[in-house]
Amino acid sequence: MLTYRFMLSTIFQICLLLAGTVAFTQDSPGQWVGDLYHVSCYTNSFKRSSALIDENNKIHKIIPDIKLEKDFFKQKRESFFNYPNWYNAALYVTDLGSMEKNKDKSGFERWTFAKYQNDKWHSLGYYKMESGDNLLKIIPCDNDRFIVIFLRNKGMDPKSRSKMTPFHLMSLHPDKTEFSIDESIDHGQEALRIARPNYFELAYKSDIIMTDRHATLLSKDTGLYWIFSLENASLLKAGNIFKEETAKMIGEGGFTNSPILCANPEKQGTLLIAAQEEAFFTTETRNFWQEYNKLINIEPYRRMSDEDVMEKLYVPMHREFVNRSPFIVWYRLNPETGEVEKLKEPPVGGSNLRDEGKNDIWRPMPDGSVSTAPILNTITSEVERQLKNRSADFSPATLREMADNLIKAVVEKRFRNGIADFSISSLKSELENQLQVEVENNQISVEVKNQLMAEVENLLKPVEKQLKEFENQFKNRIAEEQKDKKASDTK
Repeated sequence: MLTYRFMLSTIFQICLLLAGTVAFTQDSPGQWVGDLYHVSCYTNSFKRSSALIDENNKIHKIIPDIKLEKDFFKQKRESFFNYPNWYNAALYVTDLGSMEKNKDKSGFERWTFAKYQNDKWHSLGYYKMESGDNLLKIIPCDNDRFIVIFLRNKGMDPKSRSKMTPFHLMSLHPDKTEFSIDESIDHGQEALRIARPNYFELAYKSDIIMTDRHATLLSKDTGLYWIFSLENASLLKAGNIFKEETAKMIGEGGFTNSPILCANPEKQGTLLIAAQEEAFFTTETRNFWQEYNKLINIEPYRRMSDEDVMEKLYVPMHREFVNRSPFIVWYRLNPETGEVEKLKEPPVGGSNLRDEGKNDIWRPMPDGSVSTAPILNTITSEVERQLKNRSADFSPATLREMADNLIKAVVEKRFRNGIADFSISSLKSELENQLQVEVENNQISVEVKNQLMAEVENLLKPVEKQLKEFENQFKNRIAEEQKDKKASDTK
C-alpha cells in the first residue's frame, strides 16, 4: 500500500500548492491577452480551467473546460494534460485520448489539437503517437504550425528520434486532419550536450511563457531557458538565468528545491522572474518533496486526513525550508534580445523577503508592479458555479472519471481509518449518501447523481473479486499490527 499512498501524495502536492497556507495566485504562468490577464488553474474538482481577468481580478471570461463538450472527441479520454496558451485571439490546447489500434494491430495514442475561438471549441486535427509512456505540450505559431515538446524520446518516427531533441515542428497540411513532424529543432544548450541529463523531461517540465511575438520555455529546476519565435516557429536563443550553475549541476537533474519561485510575462513583453539566492540553492542538499513523501507514508501521518497532514506536516516543513532560504532575487529576461538583467531592487509590490512564502508567487500588473494578493479562490469558485450550471451536459467520459475519483477517495479514506470493508454494497451506500447531501445542498442535480451512481456500478462490478482479496489482505494486516502492538505492550 505504500505505492498507492505515494501516488496519492503526488496528487496531494497539487492540493497543497492550491491551498490557503500560502498566497498562491495560479499554478502556471499567466499571459497578457490585450488588456486582460489569462490565468490557468485547477478547480476544486481538479479540472484545469482558464479565465481572463482585469487588474482588479474581476473575471471577464471563463473558458469552459473542453471536457464539457459532448462528442468533441471520437475516443474516450484517459487523461487531460492540456497546457492552454493564447495566440492570435485563440486559446490552444491538446488532449490525450485512449489507446487505439492501427490496421496492423499496433497501438497508438491520439492527441487531439483544439482551439477556443469566438466562444466555441474547434478541433484542428490530431497526432498519432506510437504506444508508449510519453506526453507532449504545444506552442502555437503562425500558419497553423506548432512547436511540440515531448517528455521522452519515444513514440515518434525513427528519423525524429535520431535527432535527440525534445523540440519538433508540426503542421497540419491542407485537406488532412492528421498532424505530422515536419522537422526537428536542436535544443541549443551546450550544457546538455556535455552533461546529457534527462533533458527531455527537463524541457517538458519547463513553463511556457507567452508574449506577443515569442514563447519562452523556462526550467524552474535549473534556470535554463529557450526563446522561440512565434512568427518563424524557430529557436532564437538558449541560455541560463544563473551564472554560477555548472554543467555538472545541470547533469545531475537540477536542484533539489526549484531555484525559480515564480515567473510571469510583463505587459510590455519582458519576463519577470523571482528566484532563490544562487549561493543557497547551489549548495543546498536537502529535498523538500523527498522528505515529505517519506514522512507521509509512516505513522502518525499515514492515516491522517489531508487537512491534518497539511496542518501538522506540510505547513511546518514548508516554513522550515523557506526560512533556510528567506530571500528573493529578481531578474528580467527580454525575449527580443535574449538578455538577462539582475534587478537591484524588487518591482513595486514585490519584496526581497519571502515572508514564509507569502511573497513567492505573484501576478504582474499593467503598470509594471506586481501583486501577491490571492486570486485563485475567486476564480475556482466562479468556475465551479458555472460547472454546476452545466452539470447535465457532462460527457460519459467525464462522468466516468468523476465516479472513479469518488471511489478512490472512499477507498483511501477507509484505508486511512483502518476500516476493512470494501464490499461493493458498502462502498455504494457511502457514495449514495455523499451524493444525496450534494443534491440537498444544490451542488448537483438528481440526474447527475443517478448518472454518477450508474458509473460507480459499472466501475465496481468488474473488480469485485479484487476488492474482496484486498479486503482480506487488509484484515490480516490489521490483525498482525494489533498482535505486534499487544506483544509490544506486554514487554
